[in-house]
Order: sequence, then structure tokens, then C-alpha cells
Amino acid sequence: MEIKLLGQVRIIASGQVVEVGPPLRCRVLAVLAVEPGRPVPTETLIERIWPEERPDHPGDSLRVYISELRRLLAENSDPARPVRIPRSRDGRYRLDLDREQIDVFRMFALRRQARYAAGNDERLALLREARGLWRDEPLADMPSAWAESVREGWRRERRALTADWAATELDAGSPESVVEPLLALTHGDLRDERLVSLLMRALDATGRRGQALKLYESARHQMAIAQGYEPGPEMSRVHQRILAESATDGNRNGARDGNGGGNGGRQPTAGSQRRAGTPRPADPDRPGVVGVLPPRADNFQDRDLAGRLHEAAAAGQTAVLTQVVAGLGGVGKTQLAADLARRLWQDGHGELDLLVWVSALSRDAVVSRYVQAALRLGLGREDDDPNKLVENFLSWLENTRQRWLVVLDDLAEPAHIRGLWPPDRPTGRVVVTTRRRDATLLARGSAVELGVFTPAEARQYITRKLAAHPLLADDVDRVVDLLGALPLAISHAAAYMVDLEMPCTSYADQFVDRSRKLQEMFPEEAANFDEYAHTVATTWGVSIDSADERRPAGYARPLMEMLSTLNPHGVPGRVMRTRASREHLARHVPSAPDRDRIHGGLRALHHFHLVSYENDVIRVHELVQRAVRDDLAADPSSGSDRSVVVARVSADAVLEVWPAADSDRDLGQQLRANAMAIENSHPKAIWDRGRGVHPVMERAVASLGTEVRLDDAGDLSTRLGDLSGQLLGPDHPDTLSLRNQNAALMGDRGQVREARASLGSLVQDVRAALDSARGQAAALRDTKTHQDTETHHDTEDRQAAGEDHQADGEDPARRVEKLENLLVEVRRNFAYQSGQAGFPTTAVTQLRAVLADQVRLLGPEHAAVIDTRGQLVYWRSKASDTTGSVAELEELVDLATRVHGADSRQVLELRSLLGTQHGDAFDPAKAVLEMSELLADMRRVLGPDHRDVSVLRLNLATQQWRAGDWHSAAAALSDLAAERQLTHGPHHRDTIATRHVHSKVLIDLGRFTEAATELEAVVFGTSELVGPRHPDTLRRRYELACVYERLDADHRAKAAEILRAVLADQVDVLGTDAHEAVVATKEALARVCADPSPGPA
Repeated sequence: MEIKLLGQVRIIASGQVVEVGPPLRCRVLAVLAVEPGRPVPTETLIERIWPEERPDHPGDSLRVYISELRRLLAENSDPARPVRIPRSRDGRYRLDLDREQIDVFRMFALRRQARYAAGNDERLALLREARGLWRDEPLADMPSAWAESVREGWRRERRALTADWAATELDAGSPESVVEPLLALTHGDLRDERLVSLLMRALDATGRRGQALKLYESARHQMAIAQGYEPGPEMSRVHQRILAESATDGNRNGARDGNGGGNGGRQPTAGSQRRAGTPRPADPDRPGVVGVLPPRADNFQDRDLAGRLHEAAAAGQTAVLTQVVAGLGGVGKTQLAADLARRLWQDGHGELDLLVWVSALSRDAVVSRYVQAALRLGLGREDDDPNKLVENFLSWLENTRQRWLVVLDDLAEPAHIRGLWPPDRPTGRVVVTTRRRDATLLARGSAVELGVFTPAEARQYITRKLAAHPLLADDVDRVVDLLGALPLAISHAAAYMVDLEMPCTSYADQFVDRSRKLQEMFPEEAANFDEYAHTVATTWGVSIDSADERRPAGYARPLMEMLSTLNPHGVPGRVMRTRASREHLARHVPSAPDRDRIHGGLRALHHFHLVSYENDVIRVHELVQRAVRDDLAADPSSGSDRSVVVARVSADAVLEVWPAADSDRDLGQQLRANAMAIENSHPKAIWDRGRGVHPVMERAVASLGTEVRLDDAGDLSTRLGDLSGQLLGPDHPDTLSLRNQNAALMGDRGQVREARASLGSLVQDVRAALDSARGQAAALRDTKTHQDTETHHDTEDRQAAGEDHQADGEDPARRVEKLENLLVEVRRNFAYQSGQAGFPTTAVTQLRAVLADQVRLLGPEHAAVIDTRGQLVYWRSKASDTTGSVAELEELVDLATRVHGADSRQVLELRSLLGTQHGDAFDPAKAVLEMSELLADMRRVLGPDHRDVSVLRLNLATQQWRAGDWHSAAAALSDLAAERQLTHGPHHRDTIATRHVHSKVLIDLGRFTEAATELEAVVFGTSELVGPRHPDTLRRRYELACVYERLDADHRAKAAEILRAVLADQVDVLGTDAHEAVVATKEALARVCADPSPGPA
């Protein structure tokens, strides 16, 4: 029997299609088949089958559909292997069917098999079979958000599969077969660089080189607009190769024509000159444009200041545009800077050889663009240190004779370009746009300060905007006067009038009325924002009201309120569609919120220029947010700050969409930025003594740790911990929890001794807080027992003993429970750091005690209990106790799969540990196969850059080495060590571990000089981590000496010197000269000193 999910849900039995039945029965089967073998709770099934309107008794309906499916499966499955849907005692249903009997999972398996195929023919056959399984849109007739998320994951897998297939077909010399499928898959969306690169290759190979080059430009533009970055290395290499081949072909043609050109040696005519505005040809002496200029705004308003800016920049000076309000709706600093850049680049006079456009919102953004420019100029390689590439680029600007322009757009902080300012050169120009008026910026060069429109510019803008509606322009001057000629207000007002066909007189009357209502809410805004913010806020209020009246009515304002609390530079659309958002909206809108209505509300805001809503990312100007937040700040009916309530909803929504695995770095960065924005604008929503710190903040720290941005994670964790101590108190559970998280990050950064010291004091502090909380809870229970008979004095005692601890609004019993769980977690963290410090036996002892308490508090199937059991097996193996470890891990994998699902991060980690144990205990070759399959699963679930993937790659390479595949292991470890030095740092314990295993493989390969280089770094790093006299450091020094022994006489002399020092330290540290490590060192020393020939390594 087979089940088909790639298209309409079907059952295939004995080669025949079996009708499943009505749509709801198909949905039930699909939900179970998406996770075969995993128990699915009844509540989850109901939610996925009926995402919106449900029957009165959904549980009863579900049981009917399950019963019908059981009968259908029993009738059509093999009696020897019946397909069942058993139900567990806790109400979970499970489809018992092998994964490869379901088309989508067979597609995944075929792709994995293709990776390890013996040759190109076998690989191609497997990939073709996998592609053939995709019949149509998966899970057809299932409109829920859950189904869409599943579909999106499978679409990504299909794109990756198609890329694998297309690359293999191209390698096999069949470009014709891949063009149409790739065109279909990239239609309308050119952001997948691998697919675009393959399509470019295929088009070029089939004689459509011009189309390939146009495809590159279209994709480059789309990437810039949607995501703000340039094409990556693979796509750029394909593009450069096609350009080079075009140039070579052109040279050949020119040589055939004679006199080096196809024009018969004549001077080019006026008609053959490059026209203004056309792209420059590839020319090594003219590097071109780095970065993407923003598109020219609709109804762009040329301004008097544009000429002054051009003059200032043309003089080779720095032009600083300073404006409090950036221009939304098509006017402002960025547009003027882009207009200047286009004039200098496209006017046909050859005024620039290099144009670099930098969105300077952060220092990282500036560095990234400079690195890109350095690579474009050939000033280094992609794997070079970014700081070195930046230095090379600035040096090039300093010394080149070529003409360049660097635009630093929307500079948020002067500190972002400290040390990055382009040099003052006669051939160079710098334009900076900024909202700031810092003297340090304005003093850099000729300052062109951009303020509001002149009255003439404002009148011209409105008149041109209303040109198609002349009857509306009845009193333009009054509108200009009321709006203070502020570009943003003018733009919004004009759009509003066009949309509603409202004359200027009517708009002005409505505006005045709106001002009277808003004056009380913005009493001081005029003084703060140069007398314009009040009119801006009024304009936005009018626009929000109008957007709120558009269908779906009532959605725009509550959506705008949520957006006002989030990151102005990018809110993922999915945040607005979460359960938290829908529940919040349901209290404010007349209809039940769903995906389409929320989308419609956002489009209404986009329509009135209040937000930019493109590619499911929402951007809002910060002053729009400020106006909305101020409107929220005082609720006259309750006197409460409603903005805090909305911000807390936003924090809940951000947390809800945050994937547990953190597999998407771009999404992680967006979500962190949104969490920080909420904390910055609404600290009361994050820090609440009753609720504690909102968990979205700890999630932000954990996300940075997963991306191995350990310094950033540690800095944020430290800041949050300090702030929590100030706001919530040093003994608050959340303050203590943040300290635990910070200590774990210390260990991850290699500061193991500091982590253990921190955790040791933290254990005592948590115990003290727990004792105090237990005493307060007991006192409260006692006072409640006698509350009917106590005197007035006893009531005072009750208030003192039982209610003081409730000043923070937290239930004392709940506080005790949190502290008990935290104490166990801190002890587990301490045990882990003990193991990392080189004391695995201590770690085992501590973890056994932790495990007993966890089982008592949490139950045997809790995720934390499973984690601890896995850690216990790991540290037992490090302490040379592997008894029963494989059976224990197999049991844990089954348990975690049953509880959390096969693709949970916990299951993947346990499978990794199991593979290592298999390799250590039985057969490394078998472990290599298991780990290779696991690596594919991890990359699919977590993404290729996830930290767990990096760990598994090290374990896999280690097993390859043990299995005798030394060359593959050496190559994999070399790549991984280089990556980890960039991501983790050269002295991180993961980097050191990788280089240590690499050194062992190099020794087996006889590459002793390279092995010595690796071990030298390992010795230094290990010494930094655990100290120069730690047993691990002494062992690494001994290994280095043994490698030196295999080299020349000078190195053997150095080996003897090292061994003498190691021997002295070993005897001192170990306390005996009979220890096996001491004996080995003595033997090596005797060998080195007695025999001048190379000894064993």
C-alpha cells in the first residue's frame, strides 16, 4: 500500500487507486500521514482538520473518520503487513506505516540516496525517479495555516531536489532537459540563487546567452528589493564566466573583422556611443556598482537642494543630508542621494568608475558592503578576514586614481562608521544621509541640510499628484500651509485625497477637526520635533481612519497598533497571523480574524503609505510608530497604558513564530530585532514583577547562541541579567535563570572555569531563594488556615509574613515550583561544565543526582529528563564506562521520537550520540552510514549552518577516520576547522577539538609538518581554556612532542625540551611517577634522547 500526499490525497493498493472518500476524511489521513509513526494528540488533529469553523462535537466527528479510515486501510493493505491507526491511552492517534510507503518521504529518501550514488548515471536515475513523484500541489484541498507551512517545507525540498537534478543533468551534458522545469520553478521568484545559477548555465549552454544575462540582472534586482543583498559567489561566478566567454567570442569576431573591431577600424559614430542610462560593459578598470540603489519614487519631486547637493559632491566633498523625518511615499534624503548617484553614474560623461551604495543602519551592514566592494575589486578572497578586506578597500580608495562615490544611506549612529570613513581624495566623493545633526558628522565636509519642502515644491508635488483629478486641487495652498510643507505629510495627504476623491477644501476642514481632537494627546510634540510632528500625527490619524474603513473594516488600526511596537525595519508577516495576534484582533474587530482578513488590513495600511508591505515583510517609519504609540499611551476610560498591553501581545506573537530549531538565520535576525524593539519602546511589557521577564528575551539570547554568535549572546545575557536584578530583584526566579543562561554561554565561549565558579555561587543563591520562598508559602498557608479566627494583630502578622512576598503579584506556590525546577537545571548545567572542564566522572555523579530529582519533579518522559539521560550516557563514555550505552540510547531515541516526533531537535541530537556510540563500540563504517543519513536529516530540519550540524560533521569525520577513510576525513576536517575559526573563533573549544582530530588524521597520513601546525594551535588553545598544567593540556603537549620527533634534528631537540617540561608537570600534578601518562612520557623522552633517527609518532 502507498499513500500519496503530493497532490490530492490518495491510497494506492495493488497498483490501483482507492478512493479515500469525502474531503474531511482525506484531511484526517493526511494529518496522520505527514508524521507516520508519531502519535498525534486529538487536540492537534482537530485544530488541523477544522482550522476555523468546527462541528459542535469535533471529537465525535474525528472518531467517526478514524473508524472509517481503519476499515478502509484494513480492506486494502497486505494482511501480512496491515496498516493500522492505534490510539494511545492519552488520546493520541498514530498511523503505523513505513515512511517510504508515503510518496513525499520516498522523494526525500531517493534524494538522500542520490547523494551517495556510485556514479552519475545512478545518481541521475534516482533524482529522476524522485522528481516524478511530485504530481501536483501537496495536500490539495487543505487550506489551513498548518497545511501551508507543511507545503512550504516540501516546496523547499522540491526546489533543492530540482537543483540537484538539474546540476546532474548539466554535468551529463543535457542542458535542454532542464530549461523548462527551471523556468517554471523560478517564474516570478528569482531569489533562489542556486536555481537561478543553474538556469543561467542551461540557457548559456543552449545558445541563449543574452537571456541568461538578462536573467541575472532580473534576479539581482529582485534580491535587492526583497532582501537587500547582492547575488552570492556561485551566481556571480556563473555571471562572470558568461561575460568572459562573451568577451572572448567578441574578440574573436573582432579579429576576423580586422583592425581590432567590427566597425572596420573606423571611429565609433554617434549612434554607436553608449547611451546615457544603459549599463556599463564589464571592464576591469571600471568596477561598476556595488550595492543596489533604491528605485526612483513615484512622482519624485526634484528640489532646490538637489542642485546644492550635486555641487557639494562634485567638489569632492562630503555631503551630509540631515532630516528628522525620512521621506516616505517617494520623497526624502535617500531619494535625493539616489538621484545624485544616478546623475553621476548614468549621465554619459564618465564621472564615476565605482559607485558603492551602503544602507548604513548598522556597523555590520557597512562592513558587509565594504567587504563586497573589496571582493568586486579583487582585493582578497571570500574566506579572508572581513576586517582585512575592509582595510584593503579603504586603502584602495586612498590610493586609486579611479573616480568613486560612496553613499552611506540612513546612517543611524556615527559610531557605526568609526574607523570606516572613506578617505578624503580629489577623485572621491562621499554622500551621507542621516537623521542626526551631530557636529562630528556636519563637520566632515560641506553640509547640505534637508528640511521640509519649500512652499513651491509642496504645491508642485500636490498639483502633479492631483493632475488627473483637477477638481480636487481647489485650495492647494491651504493644505500646504496646514501640513507645514512636510514631505511625508504632503505625500500621505495627497494619496488620501486621490483615493477618496476628496477636494483640498474638504481635506483641510477634516484636518482641522482632527487637530482639535489630537491636541490633548500631543501637548509637547511641536517643541520636540521642530513644530511639525503635530501635523504629521494628525495626517497619519486621518489616514489610519480611512484605512480602517476599507474592507475588511476595523483591521487597520489594531494592526497598526501592534506594528508600532515592533521593529520598523522589518516585521515578518507571519507575526501578525499568530494565535496571539488573532486573539488580540478578535477583541477589536467585527469579524473573526483569519489570514485573508489580516492580509487585507495590512494592504489597507500599505495603500495609504502607512507601511510598506512587500514579500510578506512589513516596514514602518519610526515616526509613524511614535505617533501611534502616543495615541495608545493613555486610555481615558481606564487610565491604563494600553500600549503596554499591545506590546505584550506583540512579544507573545514574536515568541510564537520563533522556530524551536533556529534553522533560518535571516528569520532569527528579524525576530531578535523585533524582540529588542519591544524591549526598547515598551520595557514594561518585557519586565513585569508579577509575570517576570518575557520569555522572548531569553529566546533571543538562545538564538544568538545557536548561531554561534557567542560574544553577542553573552553581552545580551549579561545586560538582561543586570537589568532583571535591578527591576525584579536579585532573588527573582527570572534573574537567577538569566544568570544560569549566562553561565552556560561562558562555557560555550570556552570560559569553563569562570562558568563553574559562577554556577557554584548560583546554586547557593537559588537554594537560599528557594528556602525563603518555601518559608513564605508555608506562612501564607498557616495564615489562611486561621484567617477566620485571627485578631487584628494577627491580620497584621499575616500581611507581614504572608503577603509581602506577594507584592510582586506572583503566587508563592508557583514561585517555589519555578525555583525547584531552576535549581535542578542549574545543577545539570554545573555537571555539564564539570565534564567540559575535564572531569567526566564528577559530571556522571552530579548528573545521576540531577536525574533522580528531575524524574520526581517532571516525570520520566519530560524533554529535560531525556536530555539528562543522554548527557549521562555521553559523560559515562568519556569516563570509559560504555556498559549498556547503545541500548540506553536506542531506548531514548524511541522514547523521544514517540513524545516529540522524529524531526525534533532532541531526537536528532540523540541519533548523533547513538551513531558515535555505534562507531566507538562496534563498527565505524556502520556509524558513517548512519551519520551520513542523519546529516541529511539535520540539514533539512535545522538548516546547513546550524550549530548541531557542525557538531555532527565533526563526529562523522571522526568515524570516517576510524573506518580508514583518512583522505575523506582530512578534507572534511580541514573545511570544518576553517569554518569554525571564522564562526566560533580560533580558541573556541569546538575549533580546538576539530583541529585536534584533524592532527590525528594527518599523522596517519604521514603529513607530520601539517599535523605539527595543527597541534601547536591545539596546545595553545587548550592551555587558554583549562590552564597550562591541566591533564588535557599536558597530553596535547606530549602529542606535539611525538610529532616533532618525526621531523628534523632541530624539532627532535625541541621535542626533548617539551617532554622534560611535561614530565615535571605530570609528576607534580598527578602526584606519582607511576601513572601511565608519566611512563609514556619517560619512554618518549628516552627514545628522543637516545636515538637520533625519527621515532614513532
